[in-house]
Amino acid sequence: MKLNGLWQLPVLAAGCGLALSLTQVKLQPAIETSRENYAIHQLLSIIGEPEASIEQLGEALFRVDGNNYLFAVTTNEGYNGRIDLWLGIDVDGVIEGVRVHAHAETPGLGDKIDHRLSDWIHGFKGHSLRTPDDAWDVRRHGGEFDQFTGATITPRAVIHAVRQGLEEFREHQPQWQTMRQVRNERN
Repeated sequence: MKLNGLWQLPVLAAGCGLALSLTQVKLQPAIETSRENYAIHQLLSIIGEPEASIEQLGEALFRVDGNNYLFAVTTNEGYNGRIDLWLGIDVDGVIEGVRVHAHAETPGLGDKIDHRLSDWIHGFKGHSLRTPDDAWDVRRHGGEFDQFTGATITPRAVIHAVRQGLEEFREHQPQWQTMRQVRNERN
C-alpha cells in the first residue's frame, strides 16, 4: 500500500497552526491595546467627550475629567434576561448618557434599547433623582418614557436599572470621591 501524498496534509495543517499561534502571540499586546482604546472611546462617547481624560477607579467604575462618572449597571429583568448598561453621570447626579453594553433581547423588538438601532436610550439624558418617582416608568404605566410597540418589559427593565444606578451613585459617590483622592495621593 502506497501513501502517496497523504502525509503532507497533516504536516501542512500543523505548520499553519504553528504560524497562526506565533502570529497571535506576537500580535496579542497590540490587540489588547486596540481593544482597550476602543472600549475607552466607547465609554467616553456616552458622555459626549471623546477626547476627555479617563481615570479608572474600580473594575467597572471610571472618573472622566473630574466631572463625570461612568459605571456599569446590570438588570436581570429583561424579556430574555440580563441587560448590561453603562451610565454616565455628572457630579451633581444628572445623567449624561446611557448605553447598553450587552443584551439578548428579541431582535426587532427589545433590541431598540441599542443606541445604534434607536434613539430611545438617549431619552435618559438630563434625568436625575430629582425626576419624580412616578416618571420612572413607561407611558403605558403612567411614566415619562416610551415603550416599544410589542415590547414593554425590556424598556421597563432598562428604566428601572437606570433609576437604580442613580440611587447607587447617590449612595456611593462619597466613597468614589475618596477612592479618587487616595489614587491621586499615591501618584
